[in-house]
Amino acid sequence: MGHIKEIKESTLRRAERLHRKWVETSGKSGQKMIVTEDVLSKLNTKKIKDFQDFCFEKVDFSGIWFSSKKIKNFDLSETDFGGANFRGAIFKETQFVGINFYKAVFSDADFSGADFTKSNFAEAIFENVDFYNTKFVGADFTKAYFYKATFYETMFEKSDFSKAVFNSAKISFCEFGFSNFIGTIFKEAEFKEVAFEGSDFSSAFFENVIFDFTKFNNANFNSCKLNNSRFINTTFKDTVFTDIKLKNVEALNVQGIRVISCQIIIEGVTRMIQCWPDLNVVLDGYFWRIRTFEGLMQKVEEMYNNEEDQKSYQKYQAAFNYIKLMQELS
Repeated sequence: MGHIKEIKESTLRRAERLHRKWVETSGKSGQKMIVTEDVLSKLNTKKIKDFQDFCFEKVDFSGIWFSSKKIKNFDLSETDFGGANFRGAIFKETQFVGINFYKAVFSDADFSGADFTKSNFAEAIFENVDFYNTKFVGADFTKAYFYKATFYETMFEKSDFSKAVFNSAKISFCEFGFSNFIGTIFKEAEFKEVAFEGSDFSSAFFENVIFDFTKFNNANFNSCKLNNSRFINTTFKDTVFTDIKLKNVEALNVQGIRVISCQIIIEGVTRMIQCWPDLNVVLDGYFWRIRTFEGLMQKVEEMYNNEEDQKSYQKYQAAFNYIKLMQELS
């Protein structure tokens, strides 16, 4: 293609049709799209801006800096990749700064070492995707969907994840400082050594989530729900928990907020009582509808303070006295 000075839009669209056919026939027909800096330098993006619903499945973008001036006459600042298909695409060491990927699909894609700062991924789909040493600072992930995505040493500071869904995601050694998670849904997700300093989780929903060595300093959990989740070695310094709802939540070695736990055996079954005094919340595996310490004591009084259940009643009273003593000591 060395003799061609400029690639026309009709040529580009023909190449996309051939690539789509190559994908659909598993390589038996059509032709795979090859992307190089030489090709991109001949693509006049001042004339061609619409890449909506393009098929980039299994295209290798490795090493290309789409945001740099390194590629002559190539500027993607106003280019639209909305709804494009990037299944199996490779983005190793690429730069797509400030690009629109609204409703794009990124199944089985590799983002190792890529930079997508301030790009738009609203309502995009990420399935079986690896994010290693990737940069998404200031990116928009509103209503995006993450399924079995793996995040490792990735930067998401000041990004917007409002109403996004993290399903079975694994997130390790990442930075989400001052990000927006309002209304975000986390299911079956695992967080290890992740920082959420100053992030907003208002009205977020957590179910079967594990937080290990995670920091929520100055974060906001206003009106969020936490079900069947575990906080291990987690820090909550200056964190806001207004109107938070907890159900079957376990906390081990938590810092920045008081959590008092004890176990009692009632009718051969072990019951965990966990009190969060700073939130005025109590968790009990049996009376799960009870939310406050006072409410639990009243329920036990009504149910067990009789001649038949004195042994169970006394066990609960011992647990309550322990919790009260620990509150006084702390």
